[in-house]
Amino acid sequence: MNPYRFALASFCVLPTALPVSAQQEAATGAFTLDPIYLDVQFRQETEQEVPISVTSVQSDELKARGADRLDKVLPLVPNANFATVRGGVEASSVALRGISTTAYGADPSVAFYMDGVYVGADSAFDGEMPDLTAVNVMQGPQGTLSGHNAIGGAVQMRTADPEFGVNSTKLTFGVAEHGERSGEIVGNAALGERVALRYVLKRTYSDGWIVNEAGGDNLDSKDTLTGRIKLKAQVTDTWTSLLSYDHSKDKGRRYGFGPLDEVADTRRADSDLPLDETVENEGLSWTNTWDLEAGRLESITAWRHSDSEMHPGAHSTESPFLRYSSRDYEQLSQELRLTGQTERLDWTVGLFAMKSSDKRVEGIALRDDYDYDYGGTTYTIPAGYGERSRAKIESETLAAYFDGAWALTDRIGILGGLRVSHDKKSIDYNHADTAGYGYSLLALTQDLDLSTSGTFASPRIGMTWDVTPEMTAYGMITAGYKPAGFVSSFAETSDLEYDRETAINYELGLKGTLGGDMWRYALSAFYMDIKDQQVYSVNRSTGIFSIANAPKSRSKGLELSFDGQAARHLRLGAAFGYADATFVDYPDSQIGDAGGNRQPLSSKYTAALTAEYRLPLSGDSDLVVNADYTWRSKFYFDAENTLPQSAYGLANASVAIETGTWDLQLYCDNLFDKHYLRSAANLTEGDFGYAGAERTFGIRFTRTF
Repeated sequence: MNPYRFALASFCVLPTALPVSAQQEAATGAFTLDPIYLDVQFRQETEQEVPISVTSVQSDELKARGADRLDKVLPLVPNANFATVRGGVEASSVALRGISTTAYGADPSVAFYMDGVYVGADSAFDGEMPDLTAVNVMQGPQGTLSGHNAIGGAVQMRTADPEFGVNSTKLTFGVAEHGERSGEIVGNAALGERVALRYVLKRTYSDGWIVNEAGGDNLDSKDTLTGRIKLKAQVTDTWTSLLSYDHSKDKGRRYGFGPLDEVADTRRADSDLPLDETVENEGLSWTNTWDLEAGRLESITAWRHSDSEMHPGAHSTESPFLRYSSRDYEQLSQELRLTGQTERLDWTVGLFAMKSSDKRVEGIALRDDYDYDYGGTTYTIPAGYGERSRAKIESETLAAYFDGAWALTDRIGILGGLRVSHDKKSIDYNHADTAGYGYSLLALTQDLDLSTSGTFASPRIGMTWDVTPEMTAYGMITAGYKPAGFVSSFAETSDLEYDRETAINYELGLKGTLGGDMWRYALSAFYMDIKDQQVYSVNRSTGIFSIANAPKSRSKGLELSFDGQAARHLRLGAAFGYADATFVDYPDSQIGDAGGNRQPLSSKYTAALTAEYRLPLSGDSDLVVNADYTWRSKFYFDAENTLPQSAYGLANASVAIETGTWDLQLYCDNLFDKHYLRSAANLTEGDFGYAGAERTFGIRFTRTF
C-alpha cells in the first residue's frame, strides 16, 4: 500500500475509530491529556504550536522504560535508528530520516544537545544519563537554530534542575540477568530560599552475555560510573544562574563480534584477545538567564572533554590483526541568545562560538605472518609488522542567527530565520609503520598539515495556519550543512579533504488534538535533497575506511504519530515512519557505482506501539502495566549495501507498584527473544556482526525520602 495514502487514511478515520465510551467521557471532561510544552525553538510552546516534526518522550515514559540512554528512546521515534559505529561505545551513530554518519570520528549528521549544550564527541551519545526529564527528537535539517551537523535533525536530552525549597533523596537499586546490578542516588537540597543543589550518582555492572568460545569471561561486559551535580541560584528577581558538572566512565569488553552470517543466531564470539575499551566524558557548563524588558537573555558557557581508548586486541582468534585506537576530544563553546515577544512577533537572535581539538590514534599490528594480495601479487608480511596513524584536528565555528514567527492574522503565521556560520578546520596528520621498516603497505607514509574554511547560510521559511483551535497546519523549507573535513587515519592518498555537505528540506505538516483533547496527533511529509553527502566506506581488500562525497542523495517520506487516552486508565500510542533514503548519484564507492543504494541504517518503514494501564489501588498507590512494540524493515549498516539486517520487531513489558514513597518494577526487555544485529563491519579478515541483547528479566526498587 502506498505509505502516503496509508497516512492520509489513518488520519481521516481516527476520529471515528475512538472508543465510544472514551469519546463520551472526553465530552464530559472526565479526562484529557495534559499539554506538552517544548522549548525546541528557544521559546515555550505547546507541541501543536511547533512547526517541526518532533517526538518528545517525557519523564513518566522514560521511567516506565528504564530509559536513561538514547538507544532505549530512539526506537519509539519514527524514521530513527541508532547503532554503535564499530561495535563498542567509543563512537555511536544516530540516523534520522535515513541520514546518518557511520564513520568513526567524523562529524555527526544529527546534532546532540545535553542540557542545552552542543556535544561534538559522538562517544557521549550512548552514555547513561540518569535523572532524565525529557528527550526531544527533531526531524529534518535544523541549520537555523542548531547550526552545523544537524542535517538529519537534532536530539535534546534534558536532566532535572535543582528545585528551590525541596529536600529529598531517592535511592534506586536494580538487578537483572547476566550479573547486571545497579545503584543510583538522586538528591535535592534547599540551601536557603534562593539556592538549591541537585546531585545524582549511578553505578552499573554487567558480566556480559555474549559467550566467548575462546574461553574466559563473557563479552559485552560493562562497568559504568556516572555522576552529575547542579547548583542553581536565584541571584535577583530577574537573574537565574545554573552551574552544572557531569562525569562518566564506561569500561568493558563490548566488542562481541562474530561472523556476520551466524552471530545473530548464535550470540557467540571467538576472540582469544578481546578488545577492551574505556570511555570517559565530562563537562562543565554555566547558564545565566536574565528576564529583561526587551525579552529573555541567556548565556551558556560550556566546556566538554571526551577521552576514549580501545586497547590492543583481535576481533577473532583467527585474525592475524591486533587493533587499537585512542581519542582525546576537547571543546569550549559560548552561546548568547535573546528571545522576545511583541503582540504579533516572537523572535530570537543569537551568537554562537565553539573551538575544539580532536587528537586521534589508529593502529594495527600483525601477530602472525599474513599473505597480502596487492595488484594480483601476494606478499607475505611478517609478524610484528604494524602501522599507525596520528591526527590532530582543530576546529573553530562562529555563527550569528535570527529566527521569528509573525502573526499575519489571528490564524495565519509567517516563519523565517537565517543563520550564517563560518567554520575553520585544520589537521596535522602522520602515518608510518611501527616496526622500523621505513615504509607502509596499508596506507601512504606521510606527514601532512592541511586546513580548510568556509561560510554557509542556513535559512528557513514557512507558514502556519490554525485551521481550528484544535488543528494547525504548517509548511516549511529548511536548510542544513556539515562543514568540510579530513580523513584522519590510514589515508590511501594525500588528498585527505572531503567537501562540505548541504541539504534542503521541504515539509508539510498537520498537528492537533481530537476527542476533546483526549488524543494528540502529528502528521508530516518531507522531501530532502542532499548534495555532496559525506559517506563512509571500506576498502574490502585492506579493511581501511575512507570518507568521500556522494554528489547527490535524497530522502522522502512521512511521519505519523498518535497518543491518547483510550479509556480512563488506559493510554495508547502509535507511530509510523516511511523514509525512502537513497544515493541518487554515488559513482565512486568502494564497489563502483552505488547509485540507487539505500542509505546506511535507513529502514524504509518503522512502527511503534505503546500502552500504559494505570489502576489506582488503596491510598496513593497505583498498579502500572507498560508494554511497547517497535518494528523496522530491512536496512544496511554500510553504504555499499553488503551488510544487511532483516526486518525485526522488539517487545518490552513491565509491571510496577508505585506509591508516594516507594516503587517496585519488574521488567522484561526483548520479551520474545528476537535475534538481531546491533552493529556490523567489513574487516580485512571478513564481515563481522555484533548481536543485539537477548531476552532479559530484571527488577528495580526505588525508595524516596
